[in-house]
Amino acid sequence: MARQNISAFEQLNVDFIVAACPACTEYLRHKYKELFADDAAWTARAEAFTHKIREFTQVVAGYYEQLGMLPPPSADHDGIKVTYHDSCHMKRALEISSEPRALLQAAEGYTYVEMTDADICCGMAGAFGVKFPELSGQLAQKKFASIEASEAAVVAVSCPACLMQIRGILDK
Repeated sequence: MARQNISAFEQLNVDFIVAACPACTEYLRHKYKELFADDAAWTARAEAFTHKIREFTQVVAGYYEQLGMLPPPSADHDGIKVTYHDSCHMKRALEISSEPRALLQAAEGYTYVEMTDADICCGMAGAFGVKFPELSGQLAQKKFASIEASEAAVVAVSCPACLMQIRGILDK
């Protein structure tokens, strides 16, 4: 499948490829090269492919910044409070944390509030939540406490797995 993906995007001759899931972005950006370690021709093609991978919030925040649409954080505290959860893949593997916050801070009608331990795992971490449900539940409860303490009405999340976990703890 990796060869098919690389070949398809080579034919399209795109400038970059946007991935909306941090785990997928991390895999495409960092792991594709490793798949072809024993094949020099495919390693070179995979290397070129991985340099085109972009995470969604990086792309949007980059365009907003170019257009002058990322104002400094507002002092207006009348909007709906929103906080952000850093997924493990986003914060640690991709080293992305400022872009999602910049977008939230620029959103009209919202007031961004940083939650305590925003970058602490919610307990899902890919298959971790399924393999270790008890520990996953403990981490989820810690995340719930941080969300609750933030007094935010909205929790923004970039990772689909984290979204499922956080939605699950908030719906209880």
